[in-house]
Amino acid sequence: MPKNLITTENAKEMGSKGGKKSVEVRRRKREAREAILLWGEKPIKKGKVMDLDDIDTYESSVKKNMTAMDATWRKLWLDAINGNPNAVAKIFDVLGITAKSEVKVEVKDTESLRSLKAALAKNPDALDEIINDSETD
Repeated sequence: MPKNLITTENAKEMGSKGGKKSVEVRRRKREAREAILLWGEKPIKKGKVMDLDDIDTYESSVKKNMTAMDATWRKLWLDAINGNPNAVAKIFDVLGITAKSEVKVEVKDTESLRSLKAALAKNPDALDEIINDSETD
């Protein structure tokens, strides 16, 4: 319907319908978030769930019972450590770390990537130092 032919009554009705639809969409999103969080707290297997404070390395968490959320984060971190730039970007996004400029990562030299992985294994704080240096620039 052309704008000049919309009556005040029609405009109110359309606004009301839009508002009701918006409320419905927000409710569905809220319910989905709540379900995701609820399922995330469930253990992967029956039995006692490991205490994350008892884990000192990623290797020591292998075959341990954990929540779905913990397992998801463990996998994401392992992917990032193994050089998956999408996993690194996702972690940065969740932590609220934004790049000052878009960076495209293209791995052609796997030996350099292995060297970086080994360096980070020896000094896990090296990544924090790189991030802090880039934020002060």
